[in-house]
Amino acid sequence: MKQVTAALVFLFVSSISFGQTKTSFDKFKNKTNLITEEAQTSEVTFDGGKDASVLSHRMGMIVGFTCDGQVDSCKPSEVELLFIGHTSDWTMNGNNEVNFLIDGKAKSLGKAAWDGQVLSADDLREYNELTISPELLAELAEAQAVDVQIGPFEFSLTDADLASIRDMAIRAGWMPEAVKKTLIQNNEASKASPAAAAQLAQDGRTYTPQELIQLIQQGQASKTGIVTSPAGAKVYLDGNKVGVTPLSFVLLKRESPRILTIKLAGYKTVERQLIPDGKTIPIGLTLEKEQ
Repeated sequence: MKQVTAALVFLFVSSISFGQTKTSFDKFKNKTNLITEEAQTSEVTFDGGKDASVLSHRMGMIVGFTCDGQVDSCKPSEVELLFIGHTSDWTMNGNNEVNFLIDGKAKSLGKAAWDGQVLSADDLREYNELTISPELLAELAEAQAVDVQIGPFEFSLTDADLASIRDMAIRAGWMPEAVKKTLIQNNEASKASPAAAAQLAQDGRTYTPQELIQLIQQGQASKTGIVTSPAGAKVYLDGNKVGVTPLSFVLLKRESPRILTIKLAGYKTVERQLIPDGKTIPIGLTLEKEQ
């Protein structure tokens, strides 16, 4: 089961559509930098809830890490959280203690490193950098509410901040436990489906997760991930049911198209052609309700 789980996580993480994350490749260092766009936090207060708008107009957050090679995901050794204070003429000067409340659980993270200032018109931006582990990034990704204290200042991470964190956590290999469980159950159920029997008849054999990964790496198969909103839609390939969303599977490379059909009671049926060309086929759909 561990081998199957690892293969599914690999397929799912590599197939989903990511959010507002930018990647840039440094060919001289052979490294890829991944960084989110700045997302605004809640209003900033200080000294136990006092209005901090005179000192700090707003606070933003960016998440980033670096991967070896030209990739769009990896397991980083560390992750950077960059908190950006927007002021008129006042500075935090860095070296402030940072504390988190993650779903009410207190966690002290040491001191933020001061990472410079940028003055633009009447906006002075100050950067405070905090290095965290991938494990803490995953913990933040699972959280429903995160409060932050930097020195005397306090604020909460917004839905946009948490979305940035989850996006980067997915790139670092994290998957929500609920989604992982559903994905494994769906994949296990699909092994006994008519589609599995059809594959056996067509190819003369079935493949282990390790063999499928090797075929994908050789460009001889396409990893396919399907996520729908709402979840629980039935997925058919060439008329054979392969499972329900969220779902991941592998299609062997071929020139002729496969017919994908997605059905959910009360929603319009979606049908499209897929040509497994050895590249990733990510499919994310918001299903339309029937009139």
